[in-house]
Amino acid sequence: MEWVNRLSRMNRREESVFGNQMLPPGYEFVYASGDRGAKDYIGNQMIVRCDKLATHILRRVAASSEFRDRLRSAPGDRWVAAGLVRPRETTEPKV
Repeated sequence: MEWVNRLSRMNRREESVFGNQMLPPGYEFVYASGDRGAKDYIGNQMIVRCDKLATHILRRVAASSEFRDRLRSAPGDRWVAAGLVRPRETTEPKV
């Protein structure tokens, strides 16, 4: 749990957040996890709920015949053709 110790040091302004940047006065980092404290803290409860909902949605998507059909028939990049990801927009360098 080194990360939790680092958060404590950052909150006490004993360790920088990034480079030489300290956490501004009036701010404090908190640690939230779905594995611990889910009954006591709202941040942890939110993580658990989001994780459960995301798992439910992904299972439904993976089980859908439409998804499987799109993935099977997709030419080229199947993830893009199935609508799961969008290609990164790039601009060609001007010569």
